[in-house]
Amino acid sequence: MVAFKKYDSAKRQPCWVPTLCREDRGAMVLDPNCAFVLLGLNSEPKPLTHWRMTPAEAMELLEFIELNMDRLMPSWINAGGRVSLQVLLTFTSNEDCRETLRNLPASVHGLLLRELVVDAFSSFDEEEGGYMDKSSWVRFTKRLHELYLFYLQSVALAGSRTFFGRGQPWNNAGSPADVASEYAWGCPERLLLEAGEGLLAMHRSGTRDDSVDDITELLRPDSRDEFPVIKLPTFQLGIDRDCRRHGRGPIPPGWWQDFVYYSANNHPLHGIFSCDLLGKALPLERAAIELSTCGLSLAFSVGITMFAENCLNLGKGDASASPSSPAPLLRRSLALGIVLVTLPSIAIWHCVYKLFMMPRFSKLNEAFASDAEIIKAWRFRACGEAVAYLLVALGIAAVIWRVYATPEVMWDDLTLIILARLQAYACEWILMILVTFNPIVAWGQADPNGPLCVGDMLGLGRWRLEKQQFQVSCLRALQSGHSANNVRSVLQAATVTKASKGNEGEQRRFRTSSNREGCQGCDVESLFKIMPLAIMKGNSPTQ
Repeated sequence: MVAFKKYDSAKRQPCWVPTLCREDRGAMVLDPNCAFVLLGLNSEPKPLTHWRMTPAEAMELLEFIELNMDRLMPSWINAGGRVSLQVLLTFTSNEDCRETLRNLPASVHGLLLRELVVDAFSSFDEEEGGYMDKSSWVRFTKRLHELYLFYLQSVALAGSRTFFGRGQPWNNAGSPADVASEYAWGCPERLLLEAGEGLLAMHRSGTRDDSVDDITELLRPDSRDEFPVIKLPTFQLGIDRDCRRHGRGPIPPGWWQDFVYYSANNHPLHGIFSCDLLGKALPLERAAIELSTCGLSLAFSVGITMFAENCLNLGKGDASASPSSPAPLLRRSLALGIVLVTLPSIAIWHCVYKLFMMPRFSKLNEAFASDAEIIKAWRFRACGEAVAYLLVALGIAAVIWRVYATPEVMWDDLTLIILARLQAYACEWILMILVTFNPIVAWGQADPNGPLCVGDMLGLGRWRLEKQQFQVSCLRALQSGHSANNVRSVLQAATVTKASKGNEGEQRRFRTSSNREGCQGCDVESLFKIMPLAIMKGNSPTQ
């Protein structure tokens, strides 16, 4: 599991640190729009229409757990009406039960993650004995949902996600956060439509006139067929559709807010001071990666300079130049310094950072992954971290060795590396704007269920593509409508399926028994004639 860090709701981040939370009643809570995006992009599509559970539905889930666990471990809820943590973990480890939980609202998907269950359970285990009062079950599911959202945020940060929904003009009334809809089954239709309206307007009107897109008119029940699945091209040139809808020039709403948050968690310098503490890399680790990058870059430039001096006899005419430092040579040409120091330092930092983060395997949502996928991702993450820590150690050792071996050129090396890294910081921001957050050009798959293309590997316009993937998911959820199946029907279907599997197992065992060699089957009538002759004497039956 991706390292999950506990979030302290009472702790406020400094003003220069961007966050996905906002203050609510004296505590920091996840912004509803950001929670909406996290559920849509990091989970299965169903959470968009299955958000929370009512208290009555939460108690129905508890009854379902009791019914299933009584068959395996009777009296798993003791006489005092307390829930056992050990048996709850046993229930969540059963594959059939996990499949049932995946079909329930996202507020209970945290039950699929052992660490979240233990963390949420400890908040209500007052005696620290592994038991929780049955009356606290509803509050337990609510706390579990909060932890699950923070887990999704950790996964999104580890996977270098760009779109988080910050600054989006949806849900100005705070629909998912108010008391009336806090335990609503499903997400409000208006919120789904507001999020995906940009793509819907493009498909319905076919023009740049947005006057036909009245939200109230589109929410009519007879207009459900007006929400078709949008198929966007893989290569898009031009400003975003949301720019025309909201009249903000070439920059769509939320672009700047997400850019700042992405920079704070993925920039070499900005991330040291402003990274989110729920991310995988903390400020100290980011500082170590930066220091090792300086050391490895310096070693690379020294090696290249020495090779050039030996092969091409450069620098012999300069009596003041020190053969131990590449600084005098690289000062002659800015382009030479960029090629030999700045660009290699950028490549080294990204190599070490990607090895430490392993975004391809860290973005796996383990609540919906198989055991084989989880083990595979864990192995790759462990190997990547080991190699990253080795490179960090080598880089720091290179810095120490350089200072100890040639102290007379220390200041030349320091000025060279500082200048190169300042140029690298500027290049990182430029690349973020021109590639990842390009507001004009996007190349990649905008369909969340579509196949990958070449543009997905380049990351051109990735923020725009992730936003459109989320909008397509909203339109598909709106097209399907709120599910007619509530929690009770899902649990009843799971009970029936489990009973049918049990009957199949009994029939299979009966066939196996009757097919044994020498078995003639059972004579039921003879057994009934013998039963009245059995007399109980004490605790043992006698003939």
